[in-house]
Amino acid sequence: MQTSPKAYIFDMDGTLIDSVYALDQSTRAFLDPLGIEYPDNIVEIVTPLGYAGAAEYIQSLGVNIPVDEITTLMKEGMLKEYVESIPAKPFATELLQKLKKEGHRLCILSASPHFLIDPCVKRLDIEKYFDFIWSTDDFALKKSDEKIYTEAAKLLGFVEGNCIFVDDNLTNIKTAKAAGLKTVAVYDLASASSADELKKVADRYIYTFDEF
Repeated sequence: MQTSPKAYIFDMDGTLIDSVYALDQSTRAFLDPLGIEYPDNIVEIVTPLGYAGAAEYIQSLGVNIPVDEITTLMKEGMLKEYVESIPAKPFATELLQKLKKEGHRLCILSASPHFLIDPCVKRLDIEKYFDFIWSTDDFALKKSDEKIYTEAAKLLGFVEGNCIFVDDNLTNIKTAKAAGLKTVAVYDLASASSADELKKVADRYIYTFDEF
């Protein structure tokens, strides 16, 4: 029996694409030469913040560099990986193709900026599956703000209860669920330490997209 159409809102980094290594390398390469101490799970902390929020956090660790400059340096360090090499997660493309064929609306909601995500989705040939490809910059909101999910649902033309948010980050999953969305948490190395809590909070928890 055909299921009724729904809206699927996908995170990008750590969810659709396997980019944790690139963000981890970029962050550590920035901090290590400065001799700045940071938590072992720093990538999990900065991932949902967007680049401006991540730069503010990094500055708070004791980096005496303006936030704008930190943001620019981090983006420059990531660009080559997004343009040339970051792969899609296993079975992600097949899932997107299936959901689109079933008549659902799909979008990306990423904390990364367009100049990183846009060339990446084009190279991976998944751009065609999405009605919208959004950066948090488009909303001037963070993914830790419930309003971003209600605004996305409105633009997709669905009530929150008919929207499924797919992400690897605990904070994002909690916030989307509080906003009334259904949630699917996806395993990623960057959020592995939160796996047990994600399993409790999310409506579903999967390790790979062939379980979707």
